Amino acid sequence: MQGMADEVKASDYTRSTQKRDFVAKSSQPQVLLMLLLLVIWLFVGLWMAGTIGSGPASHRYPHFVISALGWSSIILSAIGGKYWIERFIRGSEELRVNSSGIRSLSWSDKTIPWSEIRGVTVWNYGSHAWIVLHLSNPSLFPGRGASSWLGAVRRKLTGGDILLSMVATDRTIEEAMAAIDQFNSPQLRSTSHPI
Repeated sequence: MQGMADEVKASDYTRSTQKRDFVAKSSQPQVLLMLLLLVIWLFVGLWMAGTIGSGPASHRYPHFVISALGWSSIILSAIGGKYWIERFIRGSEELRVNSSGIRSLSWSDKTIPWSEIRGVTVWNYGSHAWIVLHLSNPSLFPGRGASSWLGAVRRKLTGGDILLSMVATDRTIEEAMAAIDQFNSPQLRSTSHPI
């Protein structure tokens, strides 16, 4: 009987020390909130552009400036709307960290292996924070959508290649960084970069 109890304790220890995949899934209520905010922003843009009513009047700025801001809001809300609608429909995992590497579905379907990640930092802007991956060869992991087009700006601001956000997920940035530390050596992690 004692031998059986020792086997159970050993299997419990093995299970508790095994590294489990870290998975951050979309938080559907938060995604819906983001979509609602974009719809509001879209209607403000339509109003400023003059497509709904006469638009705002300003003594400080000419009409064409306000109209241009309105059309910019319309375009940006359409781009953001596409992203959040896709994320709502997908409704699954957004980020996975495991022994193979890191996969962010908002960036790419590919898993970035640990051997290609030369550093991980946290970049802060105001009250928001992003995980920044510094890659050995960024061209092997092209992103999709607008985030991939902004590579030069992203590198200038953060010094890194890929930004990972935990916005509208069921996990926090602290949990994601703990998982990164768990699956890879802490030397990979650098300090944060506030702005």
